[in-house]
Amino acid sequence: MPYKKLIQSFVKSYEGVDIEGNIRAKHFIDPKNNQIPSLENNSADMVWSIQVLEHVENPQLYLQECYRILKPSHTLILSTHGHWLYHPDPVDNWRWTSTGLIKEIERAGFNVKKSWGMMGLLSMSAQLFQDACLIHLPLVKYWKAPFCFVMQRIIGFFEFFTGLSKTTRAYVNKDASIFFVIAEKKNE
Repeated sequence: MPYKKLIQSFVKSYEGVDIEGNIRAKHFIDPKNNQIPSLENNSADMVWSIQVLEHVENPQLYLQECYRILKPSHTLILSTHGHWLYHPDPVDNWRWTSTGLIKEIERAGFNVKKSWGMMGLLSMSAQLFQDACLIHLPLVKYWKAPFCFVMQRIIGFFEFFTGLSKTTRAYVNKDASIFFVIAEKKNE
């Protein structure tokens, strides 16, 4: 729950949901049916799902469970990877295109209000280059802090540069390293 401190002051309560083993979580997903038995239907004002969808076995069941616990006309905020390194925690199953992610979320019953990408091809390439160097070039490990400092400044410059043009920004919204989606549960 790395984002709890960022949003805790904006909400009445923040309840973590995870697989068994996370001592900070209050609710746990039943691995047999991907449900959260301790949460009732229509009980959540918002579902905040950050970098989770790529780790679940069945994205549609996960999104349907988000839909089940969310109150009608309330919000799902979700981010997940487009292009990224394999990172099992404990598993890593999926990568998304912008259109595929939106279709999957809408198939679960949500109305997608907004979606956008972060880290387009230029900045993502630099990030992947940095990570590949850290993994495969032993000498870089000794210079990790200064190397990463320089690379992160380059990546930041690329992201800034990408944001200057509406055309480039539109392209990043379609092809990115990370996708963000704001969706609403339909009022039943």
